[in-house]
Amino acid sequence: MIDAMVVQNPYEMGYQGIKLMKALVKDDKDTIKKMLPNHGQKEGDIYDTGLRVVVPDDSSLLKAEIFDKNTEFMKLSKFKEWLDKYKLTGS
Repeated sequence: MIDAMVVQNPYEMGYQGIKLMKALVKDDKDTIKKMLPNHGQKEGDIYDTGLRVVVPDDSSLLKAEIFDKNTEFMKLSKFKEWLDKYKLTGS
């Protein structure tokens, strides 16, 4: 039995990655500061494009409260609706 599936967001990863690369090339300080407020500092930044945690409709030991604000928690039926909405067969 699988209790959960973790799904990345490849579209958002690509979109935000290109947006940041353009800002770095064009020296767009406003965009860089918004995306990476600690840019250039020792510990730097990680830009989070979020995750989806998908759990079975009937039950799961996992609860949304244990994940951070950038993690979308959803039931399998809602995930399937999301896939159908964008005409995807997988993510």
